[in-house]
Amino acid sequence: MAINYQIKLGDCIFCIIKEHNHLPATVWEHSNNAVLRRQRQEMKRLLPGDVVFIPDVRPKEVIEPTNQVHKFYMKGEKHLHWIEIELVGEDNKPIPNEKYKIVLPDGSIKEGKLDQNGWSRVEGNPAGRYEVTFPELDKDAWKFIEAVGAKL
Repeated sequence: MAINYQIKLGDCIFCIIKEHNHLPATVWEHSNNAVLRRQRQEMKRLLPGDVVFIPDVRPKEVIEPTNQVHKFYMKGEKHLHWIEIELVGEDNKPIPNEKYKIVLPDGSIKEGKLDQNGWSRVEGNPAGRYEVTFPELDKDAWKFIEAVGAKL
C-alpha cells in the first residue's frame, strides 16, 4: 500500500524504504517526491517533519521454463548507517573544533574533531545505540547536566 511517511527524529530513511521492499532510487525518484528532491537535494538530508511518498510495490513477472533452476538477485547495495553530531552552546551558537568520542554498538570507538560549524558525520557504522562524549569539555558542566537532565 502506498503511503506518505513523515520523517521522525532518529529515523533512518534507508531502513524505512527497505522495510517497504523498495530500493532507495525507486522511492526518491518517484514523481510524488519531486518537490522534496528539489528542497533537500539528497535523501540523506531529510529532516524530521519531511514527508516522503513510498509507492506500492510493483510485482515483476518473469517467464522461465519450470524444468530448470533459475537464480534471481535483488538489486541494491549494502546499507550502512551513519551518525551526525552537532554541538551548540547555551547561546544557540555552534561550538567548533571540539574533540568527540563515539562508542559504537559493537563496543568499538571512533574519535574525531568537529568542524568550524560544530558538526561532524561518521559513516559506515552498524545500526544500534551510540554513546557520544566530548572529553575535553568542562567536566563540571557534564555533572550538572547529569544532575538536572539534558535540555531538549
